[in-house]
Amino acid sequence: MVCALLQARDVRHTELAERIYSDAQTQSTVQRIERFFDQHQLDQLDTARFVLKLLTDSKKRRYILDRTNWELGTNHINVLMLAVVWRGVAIPLLYELLPHGGGSNQHTRAELLRDALTLLKAQDIECLLADREFIGEDWFEELHLQGVPYACRGSVLVGLEETSVVKRHGRRAWRVFTLGLRRLVQAFTQAASGHPGVMLGLIKRIFPALGAL
Repeated sequence: MVCALLQARDVRHTELAERIYSDAQTQSTVQRIERFFDQHQLDQLDTARFVLKLLTDSKKRRYILDRTNWELGTNHINVLMLAVVWRGVAIPLLYELLPHGGGSNQHTRAELLRDALTLLKAQDIECLLADREFIGEDWFEELHLQGVPYACRGSVLVGLEETSVVKRHGRRAWRVFTLGLRRLVQAFTQAASGHPGVMLGLIKRIFPALGAL
């Protein structure tokens, strides 16, 4: 089964059945696969531990936290996923099925992070990458307390003006830029409208995690 998954690079049962050596017809093999997954419940922690052991290098790795949703017939599937980046490919490790539409809450993310830290140490994480929907004071506090370095794409920082390339279709391209501590403090203080303590608290959490100080 594992060899079939690796060869097919697909999870559809018909694709797997064509790569399992057997004298039986393809439909019979599909039924065997369906019975296998129906009768053998796989614990995702054990599966994630097995996947990590298969990765040949032992260096620090990047991890990605993301959410995806799609429709399966009349069912709406909303999944929070943690993946490990290996050779340019994101390999899923742990997930949480969300019983609602929209984004995840901070508590759910924290639980998924704690599960991940039963498999690896925070020192083994080069960086946890996340999109801008994964924000929140309690969530950032959890990352900071666990010692997990992270990079979260933000929306717009008020007070910052950066030039970017305009593409042919007229929209500006995403541009990555670095900021000095003084300039970042100034921009956050202006955006805080007289409440710099809140923004400075966020800066103190961000910079140690990114190793900027």
